[in-house]
Amino acid sequence: MPIQRAQPDEPPAHPPTAAVLRQSQRVLHLYTEAFGGRSFELRSTDELPATERGRDRRLPSSSVHCVFLPEAIDDYPTTAENFAVFKVDILHQLGHWECGTFGFSLARWQGRQAATHTAGSEVGLAGFFERFSRPELARRLFVTFESGRIDAHLARRYRGLAPDLRRVMASALADRPRVSGLPQRAALLEALVQLSLGTDLAQDSPPPIAARIEQLAQWCSQLASLEATVYTTADAVEACMALFDDLPSRTAGRTGAGASSADESEEAFLAEGPPGDRTADDNAIESVAPVEFRGEFKPDLVQKELELANLIVS
Repeated sequence: MPIQRAQPDEPPAHPPTAAVLRQSQRVLHLYTEAFGGRSFELRSTDELPATERGRDRRLPSSSVHCVFLPEAIDDYPTTAENFAVFKVDILHQLGHWECGTFGFSLARWQGRQAATHTAGSEVGLAGFFERFSRPELARRLFVTFESGRIDAHLARRYRGLAPDLRRVMASALADRPRVSGLPQRAALLEALVQLSLGTDLAQDSPPPIAARIEQLAQWCSQLASLEATVYTTADAVEACMALFDDLPSRTAGRTGAGASSADESEEAFLAEGPPGDRTADDNAIESVAPVEFRGEFKPDLVQKELELANLIVS
């Protein structure tokens, strides 16, 4: 019998309409250099460090020197449309550099606030998140608000890419769940995600949390303006953390038993949940899916990487 020789690992088969990273890497690298103003290495999310191996491989990410992209995209019926998603993924990651996300200084923000706080060991975004009793919630609010600010900036500045960005945002929004069908903490966080994608939630704003959703909407509108900066995002987080206090775990679409008005149902649901319930916050954060094209964004870790590399971002 002939000896069966081991065959090299075959690359996974992708549909013919898919955009495949390894086939487009050279063009995408030139695109990245043109928009980023410097060289970034493009890698597949399959090449993420071992510490990140448990994450969703569909979500793009970035570090100081690399942009990580999914191996293939097959969300749309044509290769051109799928290739455009790669461009949107890249531009959103680079947008954080262009818009000053990593230049955040806790001292500068505190100076703008005219506030004094107990000094911690961290001075950047890590220190900002540590200021709050629920840092993971603060981080999630920051990431969502900041992502909305970045997308608004990109749509203004890169008019040629704006149609692709709008299509990807609309597709992401269509995949989101109804806010009114979620527990109230998750519903409020989901509402913020959808507001940051450009919807107004006019038809899906449950009465018990409608006033809170309106406050989130006002901040999203402010962050979409030309004048908004990373410090506006920090202001939004500071202002909105309290909106997640006193929220019960029941579904947002329900009103209080026997409530005769939105005010009464609001009063009833405020009385149900303990304030600052970190377990409930964690559950809400875990249950609300990230926006795929925005990827896995950990700005405080990128700042730490910059610090270790002795690089400064203004």
